[in-house]
Amino acid sequence: VLKVQPLNVEVNFTLGNLNEVSGYWKSAMKNFEICINNQENNKLARQKHFDLQKRHSPELISKSNYFSENSVTRFSEFLTFLYPLNDYIALNAGYLFKNTNEKGGTSQSGQTYPGLDEGVVNTHGGQAGITIKIRPLLSTLYLQGTGLYYKGKVNFESYDDYDSTIDYTSLNYKIGLKVSPILNFLSVRLLYTHEDMNDLTQSLKLNNRNAITSNTIETMFDISFSEFDFPFSKRIFLYDSIRYRMLSDSNKRLSSYNELTFRILSFAKYNMHLDLAGIFSYENSDFDSYNYEDATKLSLLPYWAPDNLSTYGGALRWKQTIQNILGGNVTYQVSMQLTKDSINNTNYSPGVVLQYNSNYVDVKMSYYYTH
Repeated sequence: VLKVQPLNVEVNFTLGNLNEVSGYWKSAMKNFEICINNQENNKLARQKHFDLQKRHSPELISKSNYFSENSVTRFSEFLTFLYPLNDYIALNAGYLFKNTNEKGGTSQSGQTYPGLDEGVVNTHGGQAGITIKIRPLLSTLYLQGTGLYYKGKVNFESYDDYDSTIDYTSLNYKIGLKVSPILNFLSVRLLYTHEDMNDLTQSLKLNNRNAITSNTIETMFDISFSEFDFPFSKRIFLYDSIRYRMLSDSNKRLSSYNELTFRILSFAKYNMHLDLAGIFSYENSDFDSYNYEDATKLSLLPYWAPDNLSTYGGALRWKQTIQNILGGNVTYQVSMQLTKDSINNTNYSPGVVLQYNSNYVDVKMSYYYTH
């Protein structure tokens, strides 16, 4: 029909819907533009075109994070610019700043840092990446590289030879593949990452050793049971993550996080629901160069290195979206998480998330307290 009537409104509208569902958003916008140009009062085509333009317009994202525990304080600001190029390719570029301030003592995770007086390091980073959609495989490939510049000082009370002035650069990179959906209910993500272990100042390049880096392979599964026909199938969700991390100091770390969520209450009229989640995680560290009996080397590890640690517990989350507030939508979430691990540590973590989004801006704020 299009060969004979390329401006046919009905055919272009149908084709636009098909292109949108298939992920060809640029082609879909052209179909809806033809509809609008040839039928100015076509409200459905205008709305479709506007929604696609909104979802795929260039974006500037700002993310700020403040973290504080017994001996470590971190602040970071990350600016990212996203530019969808066409149906298949999207580009991104960003800038990162992070300040890490660390003192001696025991961290909230239980890791002890004996002999550390103070470490203060600023990190500047530039990021560039590309996302490529592979339509026949219903998958998305993403590549990302980040150049980091570290500057600061790390001083020790009892190890003067370890005192270091930090001033160097490094390169981190990430390769990922997301396949969704598989069998209409399963989404899978595969990720390979090379990165600095830079959450603590002692993991960076010091006088006594090189920086600790890691190569990580991670698999994540999202499963929705809504496609199945059994009692409460539309209320059950499962998330699983398995991570294998190979550190440059010979540590091989395996971790797994699993969360099964059941939607207890759902009020569609008010965009409101209450979820109950069961949580189980496992972490283990295996060192080629030494073992857990070597207390001297373990005490100087600048990161959390659990030994066959299992954690289990649950979380309760209440979430609601309120529409037409100041020209947009407001979403809030209140949560409480309680877990206990195999060495009898009990942790509870209340949290609040508040988000506002409109046609022009999306703002999200969250606060979590862990004890």
